[in-house]
Amino acid sequence: MSDQHWTIVDNDGNVIEQAITAGSHPRFHGFDFDSETMTAHQCSAQGDPITQSWDGQAHEWADDPAKIDAMLHGLIDGAAGALRLRYITDVPGQQLTYERKEREARAFLEADDPDLAAFPFLAAEASATGVEAEEAAQTIVAAADLWSSIGAAIERTRISAKRAVTEAPDRAAKQAAAIVDWEALG
Repeated sequence: MSDQHWTIVDNDGNVIEQAITAGSHPRFHGFDFDSETMTAHQCSAQGDPITQSWDGQAHEWADDPAKIDAMLHGLIDGAAGALRLRYITDVPGQQLTYERKEREARAFLEADDPDLAAFPFLAAEASATGVEAEEAAQTIVAAADLWSSIGAAIERTRISAKRAVTEAPDRAAKQAAAIVDWEALG
């Protein structure tokens, strides 16, 4: 006999387990089946609880758009995050450091006669890189401006892809909408 796929649900319709047996009810294959509190439904295939929900009325697994969206949104967010990491350092405190350096660099370049002592992050950068404060400030501002452009493009693409997934009518269209050419941005 061929394998049979079963979905076992409790009296409230909650899926307890999925089982594959060699042609007979799960209770004959070591599953602790309580016929008073459980029902076994033979299915055409195993369900995917990550992207499907049990349809108790039809006694089958059906694609669940909300679950599909959540899974694909997570993949999109992860890919966007991986691309961001090509341009930023993601360690505790680093983002605050970058923001502070940018503020100091812009203020230093706008000042008429800046006192480097008032700009400790800029002074540290200049000292560590062996350049004058003005050159360090220009480099910091250029990097921040470049990141702003790249970061905005990544964010626009991430949000657009997630919206396209949500608006797509079925699994295949949702999966197609989640395909993003991240390399085109990087």
